[in-house]
Amino acid sequence: MSDPFHGLRSHMKTMKSTMKASGAALVVMKDNRVVEEWYDGFHHDRTGARSIDASSRFNVYSVRVTYIALAAAISTIP
Repeated sequence: MSDPFHGLRSHMKTMKSTMKASGAALVVMKDNRVVEEWYDGFHHDRTGARSIDASSRFNVYSVRVTYIALAAAISTIP
């Protein structure tokens, strides 16, 4: 059976490294169900940092602005 999320997880790992982020997480939902979860890294770069897991929280306000801008741009296409 093929893994439909392999490429997405690989991209997340690459972006985490490129951005020099201490941690990253991915949650994919379909039909109101979680179909994929992936966690990698730590909450910060200092010794003793907690691992990223399902209870980790991320600031996503800056990401939201990007999606709103994209939605606005798409809505103006005739």
